[in-house]
Amino acid sequence: WLYDDGWIQLRNNNQLVLGIGQDSTEDKLVNEVFLCKKRMDDVNQRWTIASDGTIHLHNNPNATLTVSDPGRASEGSAYDGSSALVMPRKPCNGNANQLWIYDQESGFISAFATDSINIEITAANKAGICTYTVLGSKHVPQIGYSVQNDSSKTFCQACGIVSRGKFILQKLEECLDFSCAMGK
Repeated sequence: WLYDDGWIQLRNNNQLVLGIGQDSTEDKLVNEVFLCKKRMDDVNQRWTIASDGTIHLHNNPNATLTVSDPGRASEGSAYDGSSALVMPRKPCNGNANQLWIYDQESGFISAFATDSINIEITAANKAGICTYTVLGSKHVPQIGYSVQNDSSKTFCQACGIVSRGKFILQKLEECLDFSCAMGK
């Protein structure tokens, strides 16, 4: 794939570009990305590469190009055959599948352009594994949950989901530096 003047296009055919379907709307949380014939007036085919490494629809900075989760039944290479989606932007670690690198000389874009901690947290979240098992007691910025009457207890995304009936949890509004209390 090449990025050129707002389009993400096939390297061998600049008339075929990535876009979201005409029936896609801003109120849908997830939109499929398709290979489309380039249309100059279609805002759903225009992309912006942001300084934080995300690629989003030009008209909606929260609509972020995301490599989909291949699922747990996938064999072989973990992301072979995965599709691209447009999903809401995730603000911190756990968003490795939304980070891209753009080589200005060649025009090529590549996915998973982040550090190993972010990749590990993303993989743990996708697999439903506590981030403590991956990172130990290291405090890193991540999304998660806090116990309603005990803000000193913060759970990673996976533990928050499985602890819903045990505790009254509140989803964190922003990323916090923490180590999952459930894993300790």
